[in-house]
Amino acid sequence: MQINMVKEYSGNRGFVASVADNAHTDYLAQAYLQALSIKTTQYSEKNYAVIVNQETANRIETKHEKIFDRIIVNPDTWSFAQEWRVRNLSPWKRSIKVDADMLFVNDIGHWWNSFEKWRVLFTSTVEDYKSKVITSRWHRKLFDLNHLPDIYTALYYFRDGPESAEFFELCAEISNNWNWFANEFLIKNDNPNPQDDEIFSIAAEIYGVEKCTLPGAAYPRFVHLKEPLNTLPAEKPWHDQLHVEHNSDLWIGHYPQRLPIHYTSKTFATNELIKHYEQNYRKLMEST
Repeated sequence: MQINMVKEYSGNRGFVASVADNAHTDYLAQAYLQALSIKTTQYSEKNYAVIVNQETANRIETKHEKIFDRIIVNPDTWSFAQEWRVRNLSPWKRSIKVDADMLFVNDIGHWWNSFEKWRVLFTSTVEDYKSKVITSRWHRKLFDLNHLPDIYTALYYFRDGPESAEFFELCAEISNNWNWFANEFLIKNDNPNPQDDEIFSIAAEIYGVEKCTLPGAAYPRFVHLKEPLNTLPAEKPWHDQLHVEHNSDLWIGHYPQRLPIHYTSKTFATNELIKHYEQNYRKLMEST
């Protein structure tokens, strides 16, 4: 398994996630589960790269090396404000960047050709587990107050080149000069530590929202499983409130899932679920 210290193209298309474990969440386990879900659901584009810090890299096991196509060790401290570094670190010419707590349940191979004319394309529409567009603004109060465009960095596409470089350089400038940009672009800001969605949204406003989003499009989209967005009480994880069934497909609350699942709850990625996907992967390998 090659561990890349610098950017290099090792494939045309692929998925990329960044993980930095902390005391509260095992992001490496989430990335491993995600990679397994990609390997078992995608028919053509299965390349998967993971960006890790040195502490997480020290925990890499043989089972991870078998599933991760590329492991990139990022020597810098990772935070939401460092999301712009993904472009420089991804080993793919065309990348779909995903948060580690995203599970793939269906092949999305047809998305790639639709993305070809875009240099950067962000998710701007999300759905609930019933496949209905989420209209709740519970999670977007800061965006509404400041008239920011809806940008979700949990899943987005970028193609390397001058135009995407321009966008990510904007994000870097906003991250490094957050106080100035917050004063210029935000009517109200209660968070001195910027979030990636906020940074990328301001960048989209400067760059041109029409150049990096396609509102109302069928994709990119994902299921956003924050409880209030699914009309569920916030006090209890959604998977403890809804029936979840893993067979050949994933069913949530008796609804079959078709889009990538942003499960958000750190307790969803259990050892039992990981073993289920490991078993699916072994069966796939045995049949090919």
